[in-house]
Amino acid sequence: MPSKKQPPPIEKRRSPVSREVGRERLVHAAAQLLQERPFSSISVRDIAELADVNQRYIHTWFGSQHLLYLHVVESLFQDLYAPISDRAQGEIVVNPFDPNVRFATRLLIWLDLEGVDITPVITVVRGLMNAFSARLCEKAGLNEQSSAGVALQGSAIGLGFAAFAEIIGADDPLVFMNAFNVWQHQIELLAQHPLP
Repeated sequence: MPSKKQPPPIEKRRSPVSREVGRERLVHAAAQLLQERPFSSISVRDIAELADVNQRYIHTWFGSQHLLYLHVVESLFQDLYAPISDRAQGEIVVNPFDPNVRFATRLLIWLDLEGVDITPVITVVRGLMNAFSARLCEKAGLNEQSSAGVALQGSAIGLGFAAFAEIIGADDPLVFMNAFNVWQHQIELLAQHPLP
């Protein structure tokens, strides 16, 4: 008896999601894939499948795949705000060896090299710098001008380590702590002899 031909399996359809839930799923899926694979190897389809959201929504809700990535970076940097004021005096405000800090910094640099307008993230970074500067005024006793300069210097050191520590052979936290201790000494000197 000939076998009956089986009908093809019915494809599952994605259940509809709200814009808010869909955006959140896409951001989480993109972040996960970006941490697992080379940035340039990920497709819109990969992200949409992992998020279980139709891929057209990446362009509808974010504008492009790169702008979705920019949103991932922005979210990670925004998560750094709270710990700044919670840290004790003399404690590292943002740890450049934190995997999220490294990931966000490297992704931001890659996006900039890809020609993406990173202005929205620069605004968030400036907010972090202002919070860092305010903390230096409060905890280290620096005036506003000194604290702004020290915050800029400290951020450059920290983000430089986050992005390039492995490349320059400084991926040992002890190397960073030595640089941090020199920088902290500069803060103490500025507190004793503020800039005019």
